[in-house]
Amino acid sequence: MPGNSSLVCVIVVNYNGAAILGECLDALQQQTYEPIQIMVVDNGSTDDSAAILQNNYPRITLIALDRNEGFARAHNIALEQALKQGPRAIAFVNTDAVCHPDWIRSVLSFMERSGFDLVQTLILEHGNPDAIDSAGIGISSSLNIYDRHSGQPVQSIEGNTKIFGPCFAAAVFQTHVFHSLRDDRGYLAESFGSFYEDVDFSFRAASKGYTSALLAEPLCRHRRSYTADRRPFKKYFYLGRNYFLLMAKHIPSMTLLRHSPGLMFDRMAFWLRTLGHPRYFLGFTLGSILGLARLVVHTLAGKGRTGKVSATPELLQSIKKGDYA
Repeated sequence: MPGNSSLVCVIVVNYNGAAILGECLDALQQQTYEPIQIMVVDNGSTDDSAAILQNNYPRITLIALDRNEGFARAHNIALEQALKQGPRAIAFVNTDAVCHPDWIRSVLSFMERSGFDLVQTLILEHGNPDAIDSAGIGISSSLNIYDRHSGQPVQSIEGNTKIFGPCFAAAVFQTHVFHSLRDDRGYLAESFGSFYEDVDFSFRAASKGYTSALLAEPLCRHRRSYTADRRPFKKYFYLGRNYFLLMAKHIPSMTLLRHSPGLMFDRMAFWLRTLGHPRYFLGFTLGSILGLARLVVHTLAGKGRTGKVSATPELLQSIKKGDYA
């Protein structure tokens, strides 16, 4: 299908984000790059989001869903529509992210010069622009997953660098990545719902040979988990469960067994931080139990011992060497 070789489609998924939606969308409408198409998927919001979108943003494409379909499925619905237009690139922006007017232009220019397939700029804390929110997804040799340089000063970043994958709060993708990674269940893994779906996508992309990078320019600010914090039980359920689902899907069983003491220590430390918050505690505990049960079944079945996982031997070796820490 012929496409628009210069178009960039920007996908924003909203759920009850009326209080912050305007700042996000105003920043996107002020982008210095053209043409862009902004697509908002409203996940069955019950606040004033729909009215704000219809009354204040007539040029934005609204995809209104009857119920909250989750972060991953909402993106898949928008991606199906966006990719039919043959865009040059696709961008994801969370409603709690505010992008500098040169964000898209700078990322596309960097992509052209460098050849990277997935790119994010330096993301700063919304209320403290001297502190980093995310410099990309990090994964240590012991399989701990985190946002690189989170909480550190901006000066701790020395320059552009290859990363494991971009934080989906604000990321840009070459269109061919989605065409290559689509399966019969979509582009993003809907089984994850929310949380770690960006890490799952990055595993799949890296295993296909696609590369991700940090453009070390502070062109985005982020209110982390603004929407998710309003549903704390579900947030911590997914945080507990999805880590284990991720490991079962991408890491060989013998590798997991070797790292099991460290993994359980990290999970226990996370669990202890929820003790003073009943909904955090219950959600994380239940999610972790279900996720760990899935991982145990995976290990006992012997899957992954001979490479029957997503991650390639080359990617696993890079993780082992600490290339993405």
